[in-house]
Amino acid sequence: MSVVVWDGHTLAADKQGTIGDLRVKTTKMVRLDSGELLAWVGGQEEGMALENWYVNGCKPEEWPESQNAEGWGKLIAIVKGRAYEYEQLPIRQSVQSVPAAWGSGRDFALGALAMGADAVGAVKVACKFSTTCGMGVDSFKA
Repeated sequence: MSVVVWDGHTLAADKQGTIGDLRVKTTKMVRLDSGELLAWVGGQEEGMALENWYVNGCKPEEWPESQNAEGWGKLIAIVKGRAYEYEQLPIRQSVQSVPAAWGSGRDFALGALAMGADAVGAVKVACKFSTTCGMGVDSFKA
């Protein structure tokens, strides 16, 4: 469970991973050498598989098998200031509404954004109220 927020300038994510009843600290985002930003929600392994698929050229025939299962993840990519997402198929979807939020803390983050918070502030609000988000914030400016 996670929260990832894009406010048009900054991509931010919480750092909590959940394994059963155990909370662990993790990282759910990366800046590529190209400057592109990637973040994910869902399971850590699914997110890392999506990151590897993206970095290796987004080839449909190499789409991670885990995305066809019940516990799939979502990859968010920020490319030249534009947000895109990948869900259960290897199809890039343009995010039309900015600011945007994903994951189990999404509703809390969207409320914070509506009240004027930036991406980092919105993640902090989600971490305060969602039991599945927390343990700090990572962020990158686009």
